[in-house]
Amino acid sequence: MPVIQVTTKLEFNDFLRVRYYMMYRTFSMKFFSLLGVLCLILSIFQYWEGESFNFIAFIFGVVMILIPVLLYFVSKTAYQDTRINETMVYEFHDDVVKVQGETFDATFTWNKVYKVSETKSWILLWQTKYSAHIILKKAFSGNEVNLLKKTVDNHKEVRNRMR
Repeated sequence: MPVIQVTTKLEFNDFLRVRYYMMYRTFSMKFFSLLGVLCLILSIFQYWEGESFNFIAFIFGVVMILIPVLLYFVSKTAYQDTRINETMVYEFHDDVVKVQGETFDATFTWNKVYKVSETKSWILLWQTKYSAHIILKKAFSGNEVNLLKKTVDNHKEVRNRMR
């Protein structure tokens, strides 16, 4: 198969969208966020009605609302302080993946890739369950996404979550 080479630079807004996607992709996080909002509304409503104030529900609701706000500030710091904002060149070979940034080079075999997933806007190359390389789909040209799917299909040890 031919080598697929993709050059991309992740802007802060794209990075932030991916971080929110990664945070809220699970049902449990969506459920607890909704539960937190409902607890907050319920505790405020109880207070207005003159009933006993449910402090624990109020705090839980506030914490669940603060999580996305905190994620924004943590993401902003991470984007400025890490290599994520560099221009990256990804090369997908049959046996290895090469990543070259402005200040680093990395090469790893496909068996070191945990999972490859695809969304509407990104290809996520997961190194672990919680850490992924973020590649904008618009950086791929022609049928390179399909070629990448075929390459990932050839490696049965990699979880393939591409559409």
